[in-house]
Amino acid sequence: MKAIVQFIGILLTAGLVMAQGEFSAPVLLVNPDARLIGTGGAGVALADDISAVYLNPAGLGFQHNGEFAAHYSKLLPGLYDQFDYLSIAWKGPVRDYGTFGVALRHYSLGGGDIMHTDGTVLGDYNSSETVVTISHGHNCFPDLGLAFGANAKILFSNLASGDFDPSIEGDGSAFAVMFDLAALWQSPMRNINIADRFSLAPFDFAMTFANFGTRLDYSDGNHRDPLPLTWRLGMAYHHLLPPDHQLEYLFDLERIMTSIDADADADMAIVGFFSSFGNEEFMKRINLKLGTEYAFRQMFFGRAGVNLNPIAEKTSFNLGFGVIYNNIKFDFADEIGTLNNSLRLSVAYLL
Repeated sequence: MKAIVQFIGILLTAGLVMAQGEFSAPVLLVNPDARLIGTGGAGVALADDISAVYLNPAGLGFQHNGEFAAHYSKLLPGLYDQFDYLSIAWKGPVRDYGTFGVALRHYSLGGGDIMHTDGTVLGDYNSSETVVTISHGHNCFPDLGLAFGANAKILFSNLASGDFDPSIEGDGSAFAVMFDLAALWQSPMRNINIADRFSLAPFDFAMTFANFGTRLDYSDGNHRDPLPLTWRLGMAYHHLLPPDHQLEYLFDLERIMTSIDADADADMAIVGFFSSFGNEEFMKRINLKLGTEYAFRQMFFGRAGVNLNPIAEKTSFNLGFGVIYNNIKFDFADEIGTLNNSLRLSVAYLL
């Protein structure tokens, strides 16, 4: 359908698709939180707030407070104003069972006319994608500082829903079920008196595998589009400063494991995961994210980050800041020098 072609073109313009034709549902790769955008997308080993629901559910295992958050942004302001994004999320602890979270992400891709190659208008369409997530994290080994987490997600994709010619194959809608698996190790030195820690190196490490799931089928089952199966490895270094000051250095590696050589008939994207390891371009396709966050009295925050993406041939420089007032957290971020250059805002209430 031409609607799908138009949709792919928009995403390519925004730099959201890593390699054309390799996977569908790039909504799963969009940063849904202004704090993460401010650090260049790095933070898989930090995961100390509600952003853990999206990036690393194992981080929920170390969190013992509730939080409700919302984020809204137009991804291509001035270029394509119908292209907007909304996310809402909640997390809360359950005694002896860790911390649970729920999130909803909605991508509005706008609408328009469906045109035949001869210029005839066949109808109209409205495109959107929605992801529902249930998240859980638990500190399984408190003495070791090791937590595990998982997400269960359902994706509803409507690339060409609307009133159009019924003779066109498929209705442009599909859904998929997927899972994320995550682990986070926090340095035991977090619990050592600060006077004894200046000569030590409090590092945290994390690893996640996201979007293990079924393929998206937009037509009659003859062709199934794989999901962006993603591997992430992260490290966070907590720079030790005098009281009231805190500085985090964040280092993430991200690799889209979906392979165009994967068995198209396979129901699960795990086939693409294993075939990607044999690709000679494996190391050349790793996305590097570097970020830093400075906090003063855990009330005022400044952030900066860089995202080096060799597949999209795109390097972005991000800035952000945040403030917490009366248990309400405001985070702002901007991705500098890109087509989707716009101020992003997230608001959260700390329960």
